[in-house]
Amino acid sequence: MKRTYFNTALALAGSATLLCGCASSKDASAQDAPSPAEVRAIAKEAYTYGYPLVDNYRIQYA
Repeated sequence: MKRTYFNTALALAGSATLLCGCASSKDASAQDAPSPAEVRAIAKEAYTYGYPLVDNYRIQYA
């Protein structure tokens, strides 16, 4: 069961990464793609933000 919440938090981090990349500009083709290091940093920040939220739901519904 713990693994499921980890996967949920990981999916949340991935979603946040996609939203940050897509919502920042109107014309994505005019910008350079973010570097792998930038994507990793954004995903790490999203995971750090989202994991406590997901873990709180785990405790709440346990």
